[in-house]
Amino acid sequence: MANPLIAIMRPKRYEAESIHICQAAGFEVISAPMIEILDKKDEYFDGFVERVLAGRSDIVIFTSANGIDHTLDKIADREEFIQALNRCQTIAIGPKTREAAQNMGITISFVPQSYSSECLVQAIAPDVKGKVVEIARSSHGAAILVEGLENAGARVNETQVYQIARPKRNAQQEELIQALIEKKVDAIAFTSSMMVRNLFELASEMGVQDTLTEALNSQDLVVAAIGDPTSKTLNIYKLQVNITSKEYTFEALINEVQKEFDIFLSDLFIEDDAVQVIKDEIAKAEKKAVRIFISGGGCCPRLEIRPMDGALSGDVTYHKNGITFYIEKELVLHSSSINVRFNEERGLLIHLT
Repeated sequence: MANPLIAIMRPKRYEAESIHICQAAGFEVISAPMIEILDKKDEYFDGFVERVLAGRSDIVIFTSANGIDHTLDKIADREEFIQALNRCQTIAIGPKTREAAQNMGITISFVPQSYSSECLVQAIAPDVKGKVVEIARSSHGAAILVEGLENAGARVNETQVYQIARPKRNAQQEELIQALIEKKVDAIAFTSSMMVRNLFELASEMGVQDTLTEALNSQDLVVAAIGDPTSKTLNIYKLQVNITSKEYTFEALINEVQKEFDIFLSDLFIEDDAVQVIKDEIAKAEKKAVRIFISGGGCCPRLEIRPMDGALSGDVTYHKNGITFYIEKELVLHSSSINVRFNEERGLLIHLT
């Protein structure tokens, strides 16, 4: 039986990585970027930098890894600016944003439990009254972040450091739409509202919008979206959404789609203290992933985790916290959850429930 085919439309910058994630999860992939990330410097950027350097900012919020990159790319003395940021309370939305910040030497003091602007407002609103809050993000950021913090009594400054646009029409995009119309695709992943709008704008130009809508509502197609805003945009276009990922990462979305095609998958939980240990072990062994499996056999079987380059036959692939896990299928079939934690004396420990 052939692997299911998933359609993705991630920006060119993330396309190769996204294809790898899907393939590692057991999918064939058809890909065509439907959004493009462009640098932007608005009239508020210089004031933002001046306030941070002068110590007049209390909280700085980055909503994406792109926001960090496009902020630092416009600053001559990065080291001075990063030192100033580290004197503020710097907040990141999502693990990818935190990882990008930490890679640049930025200390992140808080990441909301759910990776959305709404959740961040709820988490920090009680503590922002009278404080100066800086937000560096895209030109399409949710209004609730600014409005919610202002309603909580904060003085909010927003600078748009990059913009999201529709790429120039090309054959790759048209081929993806044609594959959808011909019902060759088993699943499609939407990661933003703009991605939805750009897909349908192109379909309208091609004269196939109604046909595409019908194809996307086929019972044989799984439609997946990151977060409620993207899901609601799909509803506006009269599409039924099968999966809405509550975790705002591409890996989490693909994990949810993967479960749709293999209902026996367990949940995988990696405690924070284990994440860096696993990444260090992968780097030390010069491998690309880790495998969790049963070893020993006989009277003394035990669970092991070991760096690997690829999955073995039958392994189930997960992506968590920027790490690829290959898990022996027997473990997945006979457990409801797999938990990995780190103990100073005993190392990495695996627990099944």
